[in-house]
Amino acid sequence: MGTEEMDQAHVYAIVNRLTGHRYIGSTRNLKRRRYLHFWRLGRGDHPNIRLQRAWDRDGAEAFEFVILETTISE
Repeated sequence: MGTEEMDQAHVYAIVNRLTGHRYIGSTRNLKRRRYLHFWRLGRGDHPNIRLQRAWDRDGAEAFEFVILETTISE
């Protein structure tokens, strides 16, 4: 069975490299989710106010998007 026939889910973190604080999330569409997080943070209207405040304080270069786990089910 090819990967296009499998269902994938991902657990990810947005990590502040300066403080070590993490935002943990999950998604089935990793590329879109990453884009939306960073787009909203850049606009200043991310729904997680603590993450938004850290972004505003420390800048985009302090953050990285890390995949913690990927699950595949047939």
